[in-house]
Amino acid sequence: AGKNPPMAVTAVIPSRFASTRFPGKPLALINGLPMIQHVHARCLEAGCFARVVVATDDERIEAAAKAFGAEVLRTAATHPSGTDRVAEVARTLGLGAKEIVVNVQGDEPALHPSSLRTLTRLFDDATVELATLVRTLAEDERSRPTVVKAVLDEQWRALYFSRADLPFERESLPTPIRRWAHVGLYGYRVE
Repeated sequence: AGKNPPMAVTAVIPSRFASTRFPGKPLALINGLPMIQHVHARCLEAGCFARVVVATDDERIEAAAKAFGAEVLRTAATHPSGTDRVAEVARTLGLGAKEIVVNVQGDEPALHPSSLRTLTRLFDDATVELATLVRTLAEDERSRPTVVKAVLDEQWRALYFSRADLPFERESLPTPIRRWAHVGLYGYRVE
């Protein structure tokens, strides 16, 4: 695998007000600060981004983010996912095809900055086009649909993701299966 020279990485925090499960979640206060501000702070603490952008279609989120000094880009309200919102930001900023953008979930205020650094370092390998993170799945999380499970191959490539318990065990095995939970971070080369 080839090595890339260090490249500027842009973090984009897609943030929408109209969540079906928790409307206004990005503005929910945690220790007196909006959740989106905590996520933004984790990105700054990571020290691995040339730029951190809050991407939103909502004027309330835009106003709150600007109030704590964030760069904000308004995006279309019609995006079906945060990934689509990130793609719009990459186009708006004119990022080049080989540049890297990281989609940082706006509802992860406890995200550790080292996770962000780990993800961006994966792109030191020129062959990496898309990357995400996993962590060990706790036994009590196996049946929880709120925790996304990941199945990986021997080269650590994701085969699939599911909210169901994976992989299915027909019978007990002598060696326990290592199980993974998906961490909701994605990095992409813009192309």
